[in-house]
Amino acid sequence: MDNKVSVQQKWSNGVKMLLGGVLLFPMASYAHLIAIKATKPFPDTVTATSSATATFRVTNITSQATVTVIDQSSFPAGSGLSITSSTCGSALSPHQSCVIQLALEAPATPRRISTFLREWASPTADAVQYPININVLASPTLPAISMEAVDSSALTALRDPIVAVNAGNWLILSGSLGNFHNFNNDFNPDIQVYNPVTGEMHSVLLADTNLHIRIKEQLNSASTQSLQDGDTLYIIGGFYTLLNVGWLTLDTITAINIPGMMNAVLQNDTNLAPYANVQTGIPEFRVTGGQLGKIGNDFYLAYGQNCDGASYCTTQTYTNAIYRFVTDPTLLSTLIIGTANSPGDDSGWRRRDYSLAPFMSGGLETLFAMAGPFTPAEDAQVWTNGIMFDGNLVANSNFINQQANQYADAHLSMHSNSGVDYVANFSGLSNLFWATDGLKYDNTTPYGNLLSLIRSDSSGSVREYAHFKPVCSDQPLASCLYMGIGAAFIPAGNFYDSRGILQLDQLPNAKTLVGYVYAGLVSTEQDIFALPPPPNPPNPPSPSAASNQVYAIYVTPSQPGAMSWKDITNLYPGN
Repeated sequence: MDNKVSVQQKWSNGVKMLLGGVLLFPMASYAHLIAIKATKPFPDTVTATSSATATFRVTNITSQATVTVIDQSSFPAGSGLSITSSTCGSALSPHQSCVIQLALEAPATPRRISTFLREWASPTADAVQYPININVLASPTLPAISMEAVDSSALTALRDPIVAVNAGNWLILSGSLGNFHNFNNDFNPDIQVYNPVTGEMHSVLLADTNLHIRIKEQLNSASTQSLQDGDTLYIIGGFYTLLNVGWLTLDTITAINIPGMMNAVLQNDTNLAPYANVQTGIPEFRVTGGQLGKIGNDFYLAYGQNCDGASYCTTQTYTNAIYRFVTDPTLLSTLIIGTANSPGDDSGWRRRDYSLAPFMSGGLETLFAMAGPFTPAEDAQVWTNGIMFDGNLVANSNFINQQANQYADAHLSMHSNSGVDYVANFSGLSNLFWATDGLKYDNTTPYGNLLSLIRSDSSGSVREYAHFKPVCSDQPLASCLYMGIGAAFIPAGNFYDSRGILQLDQLPNAKTLVGYVYAGLVSTEQDIFALPPPPNPPNPPSPSAASNQVYAIYVTPSQPGAMSWKDITNLYPGN
């Protein structure tokens, strides 16, 4: 009997010790004390020499115990993985969390990185690990792009000018003389013809010409939509006022014969009416801040808004639409033949003041709408979901999560017969920019300084790159003169197709002049406003000014991708 009691007591004591050990040191197969969640995971794939970041939240998931999270990660040598910041290491009460941020500086050679973020709960030996698997691909061969300032002393300082090209000369129309959000009806008073090689400038006063009054109104408007199609320049809409009161959005379309008007200006002839046609009263053309493009024989007026009232749009209605239409230089056959409407404000079709680029996708002619304001939330931000649509108005509203250059800027489309296509954006307002201590992110979209490159290949891969050289108007980065918003890209040479896409296979594999970037705003500060923007006056903008600076743009069709570009694909979440 005594032996039986003794055995029972020993068994009971052993169970207690075992249970106590499990409570103090739970094994992985039991309930954990902490949990790891990736709030921003690494991408599945990056390119060599690129970088990426990830954020993880570690939570005390007990209901009573206090634990301390201790990092036990051991990343493979040469993986480029590191912990850049952590709020872990202090005691966490039940259901409290700490945050760990990781960075990846990808190795120079392709490989697969397979490892874990491994965290322990102290004082127990409870280990929890989160798998990290990243494919590092070889860096693609990318075009080399460089910018060189050239003499532009004869040019007018403008933002958002309309520029057309013929026989090497530029026809310059409209454009504001003011700074950001300047609504003082302060527009370019001239029609100008400029030769970038000789520097010669010829002009006539718009007011002295016999152009139709509706055309004169349009050339004194902000944010028109324009497109050069061969020898014809088409202009639609615009934000107009006669005497700085009663602003409204025009429903005008104008067609200008570029060679004819150029020749007249070169002769100081103000009889320009024979070279321009105009039509009004088309409701779909009452748009400002949209963009105009062409696919095949059809034109596309994409997005934008209708504003009326005060200078900051007392009444503002986004079109949330793409209008497909046909026309010709007489404008007599202008007809809307198709409309695609937004599936909702959250789709990103509620945008304006963005960039629209002709684009090839898998051999198909498309148009690529890049970023632009604004999301419908109270804390409105720029859209980053680049939208691609084809001639049948079929749209991919998530073509890219665009990291840089989210406002209208100078841009260049390029195509290679290998099935790779690009769009380069020459700075502007941007969530991503170069600072003296590296690449920085700010979703308030300040003035930026990035030359960015979006690449799409036949496999469906879309990636974005930032040029390592900041765009600072030839100033040191520490005193960067920010530039690019409202600038124009002007093609040069015979390397373009009918839609204005640079054909890379026609270039020699050497540094080649392909165009110019002209005008736009420059600013010594990144903040857009010194005080809140409209409609909360007074609202002086930051010290920005219209620019007459010209940069010659050179392209070398291919070079090893690591030489000039940093992969910024999906570095930060978007809208």
